[in-house]
Amino acid sequence: MRGPLSRIALLIIGISWLCGVFKADIWKREKFIEGDGLSYYAYLPMTFIKHDLTLAFLDTKQPSYYDNLWYSTSPIGIKHTKMGAGIALLQAPFFLLAHAFAKISNWKADGFSPPYALMLCIATVFYAYSGLRLLRNILLKKFGDGTTALVLLLIAFGTNLHYYVLYEPFMSHAYSFFLFVFLLKATLGWFAMPSRKGAWTLGVAAGLIALTRLPNCLVLLIPLLYGVKNIQELKTSICRWFKNYHLLFALLPALFIYGIQLAYYKLISGSFLYYSYQQEHFFFGAPHIVEGLFGFRKGWFIYTPLMFAAFAGLLFMRKKASELLVPLIIYLPLSIYVVLSWWCWWYGGSYGMRALIESYALLAFPLAALIDRVFAKGFRALLTSWIIGIGVIWLSLFQTEQYTKQLITYDSMTFKAYKAVFLHRHAPANFNELQEHPDYDQAKYENKP
Repeated sequence: MRGPLSRIALLIIGISWLCGVFKADIWKREKFIEGDGLSYYAYLPMTFIKHDLTLAFLDTKQPSYYDNLWYSTSPIGIKHTKMGAGIALLQAPFFLLAHAFAKISNWKADGFSPPYALMLCIATVFYAYSGLRLLRNILLKKFGDGTTALVLLLIAFGTNLHYYVLYEPFMSHAYSFFLFVFLLKATLGWFAMPSRKGAWTLGVAAGLIALTRLPNCLVLLIPLLYGVKNIQELKTSICRWFKNYHLLFALLPALFIYGIQLAYYKLISGSFLYYSYQQEHFFFGAPHIVEGLFGFRKGWFIYTPLMFAAFAGLLFMRKKASELLVPLIIYLPLSIYVVLSWWCWWYGGSYGMRALIESYALLAFPLAALIDRVFAKGFRALLTSWIIGIGVIWLSLFQTEQYTKQLITYDSMTFKAYKAVFLHRHAPANFNELQEHPDYDQAKYENKP
C-alpha cells in the first residue's frame, strides 16, 4: 500500500525499538522477569521444561527462579498462576526458538537464561510493531499518508506503549494492543465482505483477547456495533451474524482458544469455572474515575496527555470514520469504568494508566480525525501540528526516562511531587515527603488507597 511517510514512520519505530531492546539490557539481567510478567510467562517453562502445570516442583524447597512467581492455591490445594495463558501462547514460537538454541549451545535450557530473555523482548517488539503495521493499513484507507504517519509516531513514542515495549516487555499490554488491532482488521474485513473465513478470523481474535485478559472482551462491542447509527441498523447488524452460520464460525475458534484456559482451571481447581484472582475483585459501585483520569498517582490524562486530543477527535469522526463513532462512544466509557473499578485502580507498580494501553488501537481513529481536520487548514496548520506532535513525543519520552530513574514513582505521586520534578532530571531533597504511599490492603478490602 502506498504511503512513503507512514512507511518511514514505521521504519523509525522498528529501528528505534530494536535498538532500544539492546540499550535497555533487560534481557541481560539475572532476574529479567518478575511479577505479573512471570505469571504470564510461567505457562511455557512449566509445560515444556518442568512438565508440570500444578507447580508441584515448588514443594522441593530448592531455590529457583520460580521463587519470584506470584502464585495462588486453589480450593483443592493446587498451586497455580492467576494470569491467563494468552501471552504465553503468543510468546510460544519465540520461546521454542530460544529453547532449541539453548539446547545446542552452552546456555542453560531452563527458560530463564539470556536466549529466552532476548527472544521474549523481541517477541514484544514484534507484536507491538505488527499492531502498528496493521493499524497503518487500516488508517490509510480512511486518512492521508501524513496523518497516518503522525498518528503512528504519536502512539509509538507519545504514549506509555513505548515504555511497555522496552522496559516492561513481559506485561500484557503490547500484546493486547496488537490483538485489538487484529480484531479491528478482522471486523473491517468481515463487514466489507461477510464470509465464513472472515467470521472465523474474528473468532480467533476474540478467543486470543479473552485468553489474554478477560475484561478486555468489552472490545467485542466494536464488531457488534460497527457501522450502527440507530436501533434498526443494530438489528440488521445482528441478523447478518446469523446468515450462513457466521456466528457459529466465529464462536467455534473463540471457544476452542479460550478452552485452553478452561482446561487449566479444571486441572487446578476441579471445575471449568474458577476465579483465579481469589480475593482481588472489582468495586463496580465505587469506581475511581476522576483519580484514574486526572489524578497524579496514575492519571491517564496526566501521564498520557495525547489522549485529550484523541477524545477531542471524536467530534470529527463522522466524516471519515463514522462506522466507528457509535462503537467508540459506547465502548470507551464502559472500558474506563471497568478498568477503574478494579480494587488496585492505579495498577500497582506501573507507568501511567497501563490498563488502557490497548485502547490506543481504537483511539488512533479519533486522533487521526482531529489531525486530518487540522491538516486541511493549510501548510501553517500542518507545520504547527507536527511541531506540537514532536513536543508531545518529547514530553512522553522525557517522562518515561524520569520513571526509569524513579523521579516519577510507581504508585505514590501527588501534585506536589509531580510539580517538583516536572521537566527536571533530579528530585528535590524532600521528594519522598511529597509522596503519598497507598495502603494496598485497605484498597483491596475497603476500596480506600
